[in-house]
Amino acid sequence: MKNLNKKQKEDGQSLIEIVVAVAVLAVVVIALIGTTSKSNNNSIFAKNQASATKYAQERIENIRNKRFTQDDFFTAVNSSCGFTTDTVGTNFTVTQKCTTMTINSSLAVGVTVTVTWTDAVGTHKSDLQTVFSEK
Repeated sequence: MKNLNKKQKEDGQSLIEIVVAVAVLAVVVIALIGTTSKSNNNSIFAKNQASATKYAQERIENIRNKRFTQDDFFTAVNSSCGFTTDTVGTNFTVTQKCTTMTINSSLAVGVTVTVTWTDAVGTHKSDLQTVFSEK
């Protein structure tokens, strides 16, 4: 009879072992879901940041192209610049600001383009700056 009781105790898993195994599995699954969610959010942010930078670069390129299409540098840059705010795409606001300055006795215009967007985390922005000079 002693041998029979010993054999019964060694067969199968106890309820406590199964509960512990399920708990460990649940922790692992929750950690994987959290990591995947964070990775997805980072991917969306990177995509939005790349789009914002692209919009800012396009705006600066438009101003640069106008600079070469007119004879008068100052008129060309200022007519295409000023302080403007536009909505681009579905989620981006582009603001450009120009300031006139003199660098080494030459007329220059500083251009700052700011692109802002809002996502689930909050509001973000990307700034690009450049200076156009006459020479």
